[in-house]
Amino acid sequence: MTSCTYLLPIRRATFSESKTAELREYLSILAETGCEVLVIDGSAPEIFAQHHRAWSDYCRHEPVDGRFTYLNDKVNGIHTGVALASRAKIVLADDDIRYDKLDIEKICALLDEFEVVRPQNYFGNQTVRRDSVEPTNSMAPQSVDLPLRAKVEAARMLINRATLRDADYPGTCAFRCEAFLRAGTHTCRDSRHRAKWREEDNKNTSHKSKYNV
Repeated sequence: MTSCTYLLPIRRATFSESKTAELREYLSILAETGCEVLVIDGSAPEIFAQHHRAWSDYCRHEPVDGRFTYLNDKVNGIHTGVALASRAKIVLADDDIRYDKLDIEKICALLDEFEVVRPQNYFGNQTVRRDSVEPTNSMAPQSVDLPLRAKVEAARMLINRATLRDADYPGTCAFRCEAFLRAGTHTCRDSRHRAKWREEDNKNTSHKSKYNV
């Protein structure tokens, strides 16, 4: 069984039946990996209630803890989740990032050696397979016909990697809980100066976006 907490902070202004059902399916996949799945939901009460009915079979679905008062409510959700997590390793991800079982196993293995693992987002589509961490001879990387918005965003990511000291900011990261707590009130990004980092370039696939771990 994979020993980690998968932490997903989320807040939606309106209820979407299709997006809620899509995320429910993904949460069920995460639950099968053996992760502790935490969804910290900053949505309005009526939307929270609809989410709870849809997701609570596959995750621990909790509101944001009011004792956290950062201006960025996502940070409040992250701190809420870290406080509730029962596992030593935490995988933090936006709601458009998709991990499969092998991805979770690999990132947990990296956390045995490194305190923080920062993946790199990249875009793809639903036709690309999600069941392999690295391309093999039997599964060559596939070209993907991206919409214009995704092409522009992919170009931005590459420019950031080439020109910024901190490279591109990912939609997901993984860290040891102790490293996060040791950093105090800093966010995951700020803790990089206090933690041993690992950045990988092996391709993984997501539903709306992809990331490298």
